[in-house]
Amino acid sequence: MPPCFSLLLACSGKGAQAAISQHIGLSLAGAGIGLAIIGYLAIEHFLYKKKDWTLAAALVLIVLHPAWWISAMHGDCGYTKFYASSVFVLLFIALALRASFRKRPDEAP
Repeated sequence: MPPCFSLLLACSGKGAQAAISQHIGLSLAGAGIGLAIIGYLAIEHFLYKKKDWTLAAALVLIVLHPAWWISAMHGDCGYTKFYASSVFVLLFIALALRASFRKRPDEAP
């Protein structure tokens, strides 16, 4: 059954627990990627003096991350949790890329 139909039905039957476990694990892995990127942004912020809004944005994203607040046990076997986590990982990667390509204040323009 396609994931869009599973939003309408409860998650049950053969393989349901495996799907739930897999989506919970993948969502937590996405949160781990977010935490690693926060570490990178903190190094950029404090060690290299690249001070702007990216670290604050990443901290807000990790607080709002679906791994913490979307349930995989009720409803769609965790598909929503997984897809929302994937979006957050892309946002974290965008913040890391922005931090990587901006210049430090002591660099010439």
